[in-house]
Amino acid sequence: MTAPTVALCMIVRNEEGHLQACLDSVEDLCVERIVVDTGSTDATVAIAERARARVIHFPWCDDFAAARNAGLREATSDWVLILDADERLTAGSVERIRQQLQGITEDCGMIRLHDASTLEARAGDVVSGLARLGEPMYVARLLRRTADLEFEGIVHESVRRWLVRNGNRAFNVGAEIVHYGAVASVRMTKAKSDRNLRLLEKRLELEPDNFTVHGYLAHEYAEIKATEKARETAEEGWRILKTATRTTLRSAIRLMTARCVQQLQQGDLAGVLASVDDAIAYEGESPDALFFRGRAFEHRALSAGAERDGDLASAEEAYRSCLEFADKTFAQRFVRGASTWCGRLRLGTVRLLQGNAEDALRLFEESHAEEPSFGESLYGACEALVDLGRAEEALARLEPCLATSLQPDGWLVAAEAAHDLGNIGDMKLFLGRARSTAPAGYLAAHRNAIHSVLHCELTAYLGRPQSGPGAIGTACGLMSGAAAEGRIARGERRPLVRFLRGMLVANQASFVERLLAPDAERALPGILGLVQEAVESLEMAPEERG
Repeated sequence: MTAPTVALCMIVRNEEGHLQACLDSVEDLCVERIVVDTGSTDATVAIAERARARVIHFPWCDDFAAARNAGLREATSDWVLILDADERLTAGSVERIRQQLQGITEDCGMIRLHDASTLEARAGDVVSGLARLGEPMYVARLLRRTADLEFEGIVHESVRRWLVRNGNRAFNVGAEIVHYGAVASVRMTKAKSDRNLRLLEKRLELEPDNFTVHGYLAHEYAEIKATEKARETAEEGWRILKTATRTTLRSAIRLMTARCVQQLQQGDLAGVLASVDDAIAYEGESPDALFFRGRAFEHRALSAGAERDGDLASAEEAYRSCLEFADKTFAQRFVRGASTWCGRLRLGTVRLLQGNAEDALRLFEESHAEEPSFGESLYGACEALVDLGRAEEALARLEPCLATSLQPDGWLVAAEAAHDLGNIGDMKLFLGRARSTAPAGYLAAHRNAIHSVLHCELTAYLGRPQSGPGAIGTACGLMSGAAAEGRIARGERRPLVRFLRGMLVANQASFVERLLAPDAERALPGILGLVQEAVESLEMAPEERG
């Protein structure tokens, strides 16, 4: 049986820095290499011609689909491989493509695309995740050449309509593409955001009822901090989605993510959950939808009162389901790391809030290994270490990054560690540093409450207790004689015992005695037993009184 032939089709403009590497990566696969040039003024055309590619000169008309279709019309091979000049196949991908095409009956091959974090990154490091931005996305790049094959959309063009017409028959090729065009410096040099914004506004004029375009445009508005435009565009798209008939021609995921981001910023957690439910009802579960469900429940748990434990359990379930998508073929993914490092980070935070510091530490360390550039996993791991009674280890891990930290998280966790070690002087110093950097905002929302709680604890150690959030804040209020009521959540028991023990060590026993009154137990059920636990812990370690 004759082996199927493959043509490379790409569109280029001033790509002399990338083109040769792209062409080299398909040298042993593509019998045809069709390069559609849209107006290069550098050596791009010469490089393509030296590589024996067929160059098609296509005047740029603000339409990516039109340019791609110009290349498709020139192809004569059985299959078409779509690459951009700043992309390349990895070693081994050519052979996997050849193997897959033997006797295949499906029409669309999905290939994993990996965004490189730097222009110098080696392909192997990008694919492994060491030098990758986010997680890989499956893209429709290997297409059976049929008479009706064509792209649609002047920007964010796709073959979705062609695929649906032909029975939506796709398969996982098992090959890998490394993409260097997502590097920040490249995006700035090429002004990709400005171009995409302009073309998306034009596309929306051409397709006013296409809610997928609304989603992409709302995202671009959010990127340039045009918040009101982002919100209005997302809401307009959602109104269209709500009246649309279920169709496989359009996806709601981009629109859902854009809308959920706006709703989270506005604190509309019920809205986030409704958006997720609508999106899942429209096209099924996705890692992005499950991630935002987890975020909504996680945020709600921070102010949910009696529902805190239930909301944390719901957040845990959502994040665990999200992580199950890590190795699944899924074409639409927009939340960076949702089913890998970021999902683990969020699940680790939930487990920490549930009082399972050991599980949280494992998740934070796994997240940090996958994405070491994001500091929140390090801060989370150190917070878990404090909860596990390993405060000295936490401070040792934090020390190298505190001096250059622009966020308050590291200083706050250091204050927690100093508190756990009974060093009230350092606790006061670190808490002051956290306060001075607090305008930058906490990476983890739950640390706003921790900051307030540590402040309450510090005032109590100094003999001037002030009420605040959570069980510790309620206990401080009761110590000060204020009318206060609350409950002790599962994850608050150990910190409360630590605080009461610290009060005894700081010679503030008279305030602790106020928690032994019957009224205090009624206002904060369980506090009497925790006071006794704190006293017993000191009796077992008398050397710590000094």
